[in-house]
Amino acid sequence: MRPVAAAGGGAIRGTSVDAPDAYQRSVWWLRPWLGVSRDRIVRCVRQFELATGWQAVDDPSNTDQSLARGMIRGALAPLISKHWPGWVPNLARHAEQAQEASALLDEYGCLLLEQIGDSDTTLDLRRWRALTSPQQSLVLRTWLARLSLQMPSQRRLAELCRQLNQVHAFGHDRVLLWRQSGCEIRCIRGKIHLQVTI
Repeated sequence: MRPVAAAGGGAIRGTSVDAPDAYQRSVWWLRPWLGVSRDRIVRCVRQFELATGWQAVDDPSNTDQSLARGMIRGALAPLISKHWPGWVPNLARHAEQAQEASALLDEYGCLLLEQIGDSDTTLDLRRWRALTSPQQSLVLRTWLARLSLQMPSQRRLAELCRQLNQVHAFGHDRVLLWRQSGCEIRCIRGKIHLQVTI
């Protein structure tokens, strides 16, 4: 299990495991077997091998304990299972709940974005500044995600929010320029403009 690539670096997203389907960086990732245990998958593969003669290829790096995933699977997971046998289904349940919370947060971010967006690449600064601090961050993360742009770190996002909140006269007196991988964000005459630079 791996953390989902954070759409905004939020704690809820950070606790989620890979979703059954996810759109990240212009690619759809489909994982239809996430809810199926490894033991069950291995049994099915072995039965298929006996019936057809086909043989699966085992990736040796999966059990290489010099790598993090091999160490977790070969040493750490069995030790945890010995002391807390129910940890796997418990973790899966919490991950599903985190995934649901993340989906709700995404929906809320889209609703807020619709309220303050003038276009796909322009937001109204006055309406954005009327939001609470968490809502401001959520809108900017949702905006970048909708355009399939790389997410800034939490520190960088906080810095952008600070600059947008400190622009005097709602952006009429000076031009703000904030560069992020793949885009530039400017504040001009009360509007937040995003230009894709990829």
